[in-house]
This record gives sequence, structure tokens and C-alpha cells, in this order.
Amino acid sequence: MTNRLRACGFIIFRQSPSLEMLLLKFAESKEWAPPKGCQEPGETDDETAYRELWEETGLIKEDVTRIGSYEYTLSYPTRRGVKRSTFYLGEIKGDASIKLSEEHSELDWVNFDEAIKSAIHDNYKALYSDAKNFIVNCSL
Repeated sequence: MTNRLRACGFIIFRQSPSLEMLLLKFAESKEWAPPKGCQEPGETDDETAYRELWEETGLIKEDVTRIGSYEYTLSYPTRRGVKRSTFYLGEIKGDASIKLSEEHSELDWVNFDEAIKSAIHDNYKALYSDAKNFIVNCSL
């Protein structure tokens, strides 16, 4: 059974034409978020993040350069208990193409500052801000 209280995903970014992150719009809720999803039985956090990246965008491990030291976990209450979502950071490689899943209606590359400003949940604002600061301060 899928662990609905544990999720993993990626903040996918690119630096050209400017520093931008990938956001996906959920078809049903119209909410924008990075690729992530619930953990399946027996999966590690890493495996969950890569599986969800593939399921939601068609991107595979070789399509992104994972920034190995970056990891950000946020926690928030749900009807079933406290959910923990861990995000990794990955830079898309230039020739990779994105294939949107059926659970999403749109994708967009968004400037980090715009993503922070438009995020409807404070925990996402903090996540996007932390990821941006990491990229800028590490001179990636």
C-alpha cells in the first residue's frame, strides 16, 4: 500500500535564459507545484523522487544533474496525519524534453522569485527560497 504520509520529489531548475524552476499545474486543483509524489512500499526516498520525476515529466535520471548535497524536507498536517515531503535539487540537461503526465494540465518554467511570490502555501515559499539561495550561494 502506498505511504500517503511520505512523499519525495525534485526542484528541477535551469539557468538559461535565466534562473528558473519547473512547476506543474494539477489538472483537478489548478495548483502549481514541483514534481513529487507518494512513496511506494519498499522504495527509498531517492527511488521515489526519481520515479515521480519520470511519471510526471518523462524525465529520467540521466536527464538531470542532481545536486547531491541538497535535500529539503517539509512537514504539514493532513487528515491522515503529518505528511513529510523531501525534495532534491536537479538541473535539467539542455537536450532533455518534458512529457507532461495526465494528472497535470500545464507546465511552466518560472523565475524563482515569481514562484516564491505566487506559492499559495508558506512551506512551498520556504522551499523555493531555500533552493534558490542554495543555487546562488553555491555558484552552480
